[in-house]
Amino acid sequence: MRVGDMVRFRDVINHRTQELTDWKYGVIVKEYHTWEKVATVLHEGELRRIRAEYVQIHQRGHSNNDR
Repeated sequence: MRVGDMVRFRDVINHRTQELTDWKYGVIVKEYHTWEKVATVLHEGELRRIRAEYVQIHQRGHSNNDR
């Protein structure tokens, strides 16, 4: 995941049962480091830090299409 990538993510409703919300969409706004395993996503004007296991790339950013 790189800055500018559109992603979809889910929030955890209940950590004990791993109940998740429906998919939400946002944009990666800070460089993602694999050792952190946390993505910073802009969603509805709010910066959210989300565990990488709940984030999937939906569409590559324009500058990232060369991969």
